[in-house]
Amino acid sequence: MSHYCWESLCEVEFEINGQSYRSTWTQKRAHKKPDGKFQSAKMDLVDLKTDKVIVSGSSKVTQHIEALSGLDFDRFTQSMMLAQGSFDAFLKAKESDRSLLLEKITGTKIYTEISKRVYAQYSLYDNEIKLEEKVLEGIEFLDEEQLYEKKAIIAEHKKQKEIAHSQLKEMTIILNWVEQLFLLRKNQEQYTKAFEAIAQEKECKKEDFIKKKSVKKRILLNLIWQKRHWLLPLCIDIKKC
Repeated sequence: MSHYCWESLCEVEFEINGQSYRSTWTQKRAHKKPDGKFQSAKMDLVDLKTDKVIVSGSSKVTQHIEALSGLDFDRFTQSMMLAQGSFDAFLKAKESDRSLLLEKITGTKIYTEISKRVYAQYSLYDNEIKLEEKVLEGIEFLDEEQLYEKKAIIAEHKKQKEIAHSQLKEMTIILNWVEQLFLLRKNQEQYTKAFEAIAQEKECKKEDFIKKKSVKKRILLNLIWQKRHWLLPLCIDIKKC
C-alpha cells in the first residue's frame, strides 16, 4: 500500500479452458485513515461472463483457483518464469516440482502415464525372468545313464501312444459300422411293418377285387354280344350282294 493511502486494490483477469475469471484482492486501513491499523485483506473470484462472485475469502479463493488451474502459487510463479526464459530458477526447483510443473504447462501427463505403464511392464517381465531363473536353478542335470533311461521311457510312452491311437481308429470304424447296422435294422423293421400292413390291406380287399373283376368281365361280354347282334345283319346283307 502506498504512503498516505488507506486502501489498496489488485485485480487479475485470466482464462482457463475457455472460461474467463477476475480475482480481486483489497485491503484497507481503519477509519479510512492513512495511519489507521491494517484490516484483514479480502479476496473475491468473479465469473466475467455472468459478473457474479463465485467464491469469497482468501483461503477459499486460493483453493478454488488452484483447483481450476492445477497450479499452486509456487508452481504458477515457476511457470511464469519459465515462459519468460528464467530457466535457471526453474532448474533450481525440486525435481518433483519440475516434473509436475511440466505436466501442467506442456500437457505431458500422458507421457507420465506411458512411463508408468512401461515401468509396470518392465517389472512384470523382470519378475518372470527371476521366476524362470529360480526354476532353472532347481533343474537337476542328468548323467548319461539317467538320460538313457529317460529316453527309453519316452520312447516306450510314444510307442504306447501310437498303439492307443491305432486302437482308437479301429474302434471308431467299428462304432460307425455298428451305427450303420443299427440304422439298417431299424429301417428293415419299418419296411417289414409297412409290407405286412399292405399285405393285410390287400387280403381284406381281395373279395372286393374279385367282385369288381367279375362285373368288369360281364360288362365286356355284354358289349361283345351287342356288337355281334349289330354286325350279324350287316354280314348277311354283304353276302347277298
